[in-house]
Amino acid sequence: MAADRRWTGLVILPFVILGMEAANADEPRPGHERFVAGQTVRDRPQPAYDAHGLHPGSFVVFPSIALRETWDSNIYYQADAPRSDLITTASPKIDVRSQWSRHAMHLGADAEIKKFHDHSSENVENYALEGGLRFDGVDQSSLGISTVFISGHEDRSDPDSGGNIAPTPFRQISLESTLRYQPSVLSIDLSAHATRYDFDNGVRSDGSTIHNDDRDRLENRLDLKTGYTITPEYDAFARIAANSRIYDLPFDDQGINRSSAGWRGEGGIDLDLGGVIMGDIAFGLMGQNYEDPQFSDISGYAATANLYWHVTRLSTFSARFSRNINETSTRDASGYISSHLRLGIDHELLRNLVIGIYGDARLDDYRGISRQDRVFDTQLSADYRLDRHIGITTRLRHTTRNSDIASENYNRTAIELGLKWSI
Repeated sequence: MAADRRWTGLVILPFVILGMEAANADEPRPGHERFVAGQTVRDRPQPAYDAHGLHPGSFVVFPSIALRETWDSNIYYQADAPRSDLITTASPKIDVRSQWSRHAMHLGADAEIKKFHDHSSENVENYALEGGLRFDGVDQSSLGISTVFISGHEDRSDPDSGGNIAPTPFRQISLESTLRYQPSVLSIDLSAHATRYDFDNGVRSDGSTIHNDDRDRLENRLDLKTGYTITPEYDAFARIAANSRIYDLPFDDQGINRSSAGWRGEGGIDLDLGGVIMGDIAFGLMGQNYEDPQFSDISGYAATANLYWHVTRLSTFSARFSRNINETSTRDASGYISSHLRLGIDHELLRNLVIGIYGDARLDDYRGISRQDRVFDTQLSADYRLDRHIGITTRLRHTTRNSDIASENYNRTAIELGLKWSI
């Protein structure tokens, strides 16, 4: 019953607030341009407050650094005897983008350095590098190539972290190529993705080794999307995908081969109703077939939704939903279906002050074992820009996980204050 009340409140609250907003609709402020797909009032350009960057030649460089202080009530995400701490995080970042009339290139690098005041074993340093090229052709055709490298650590909330006494280090490298062709009302998008995961072994509190080599793998995916413009407001599309998940070791410590192959098919619409309601909705089927006969295959309905309702020029309501089959190393489980709903409201109180409220509800349904995890997350935020260079952020977040495995339950509250400097 408590979970039902959380879902009901999560769905009703945004509409109550937005109904009040619509009844007091604000006039657009000068300089506000039309929204683009996937954009909220938080994301749209603010020429008076956006960083200008550096302009060497035909490139623009955006360096920045963010400093955050966070109080976390449950740093280990434990069901019992939670431990709190104060965490200092430094996040330097640099983005480089081309300003060519045709074709495009981007490069980026960022880091996240987290220091815990009382629990130094939780200190981590995470790094990421990315780059990409886009070649523009005729008939709105383009070819894109991109890559991302991440050297990071698993979050303590990850059920696959396996009780490691310290956050589990991992490396991830991804390659993606995309091809788009749109000669007229018909569009074709083809993309290929390859992601390599490499996890370090861990150590439990009793000194035993966690063999994370079992989780090292290569994931490949091929996507094809065809679209047709019905009217300027609606595009119909069909999307199919095939994947392979190939583990390095033929058998894990449980004697199971976790490699698999899967598929997904969806049909849906992209919509743009005068820039007021925008987004996409798709439904279909999906499945994952496992090589080991001890595992039952997973199948079910697939769904994706990304909707943005610009109630006024100063307020955006967003709704997103996804349903996917995910990997796990949980004993005797082949995988799990994750159904994730996210609702949010962003409101521009001032040109340089945006507040937001967000709610997430996620159901992780494990297959092969009797386990469901229900995760509820609520967040309040405010972003204030002093000028083009300095911004202040604050966050209040509460997360609850209710699991059929009592030891996996937790409650966590985090309060954050941040300062960002950009050029």
